[in-house]
Amino acid sequence: MTIAVALGTLMLGSWHPAGLGAQRIVQHISGQNVAPIFDGYEANPDGTYTLWFGYRNRNQEEHVEVPIGPDNRFEPGPADRGQPTHFVPEWQKSVFKVVVPKDFGKQRLTWWLTSHGKTESVVATLNPYSIIDRKKTTIEGTKGENLAPTVTAEPASQAVALTTAATINVSATDDGLPQNPRTKRPEGLSVRWRKFRGPQSGLVTFAPAASSLTDGRASTTVTFSEPGEYVRWSTTAHSTWGPTAAGSAPRYRSRSSRPAPRSRERTPSSVLNRSSRRPPCRNSG
Repeated sequence: MTIAVALGTLMLGSWHPAGLGAQRIVQHISGQNVAPIFDGYEANPDGTYTLWFGYRNRNQEEHVEVPIGPDNRFEPGPADRGQPTHFVPEWQKSVFKVVVPKDFGKQRLTWWLTSHGKTESVVATLNPYSIIDRKKTTIEGTKGENLAPTVTAEPASQAVALTTAATINVSATDDGLPQNPRTKRPEGLSVRWRKFRGPQSGLVTFAPAASSLTDGRASTTVTFSEPGEYVRWSTTAHSTWGPTAAGSAPRYRSRSSRPAPRSRERTPSSVLNRSSRRPPCRNSG
């Protein structure tokens, strides 16, 4: 079945919270760029630091592809620090991490992205105001802390023929928070599957693309439109709100003939803290 979609701009009216009157918010279906975001950093027990990056794809529907290179790079090098090349719509928080040494000090790490003819960059530093704890959050309106789920995705790597579907399994444990305010029962967990890296024109189909975890487990099958090496991204989240966590992001090779040999795992992570409303920081155009 073929579905024809007219590309354009969707305009929605909204009321400004400061009481300035009715204003138009323009939401673009496609044609807009992707802005890099630095979400903050964690101090590790060994003295190193983990820098967390996300992005905002300004489109409501268009998935944007930006290969590693002049249009998707880090400075100083190496240009490839595990960032995505496939960008899903809207704001995605803490999609991947970069670990820097204990003597990083006052150095700066800049992520550059160019898409749809516009270049934007974000600078990551160890500014004390940027330190975060992505493993937990204070529960809004209640006492205590809500820990992110602990997630395992398997297999770590896989080689399949182009005509064969790959199967991915995820398991997760949780602290049982938050609880539904009506039922007083845990909200439960859900998982979403997405392409993270792969051939620019390669389409990845997950079946299902999202599902609830039953007894802490869920699975999906993946098919590919063309041969190549792919990295998939899974996000495991509470069903409504609270911190979320990603499983490992295995690397897959899909060939039209013989399966390729197994490859080393890449492990970008994604954390989307639904209780946080902190706007993106240090994003310069």
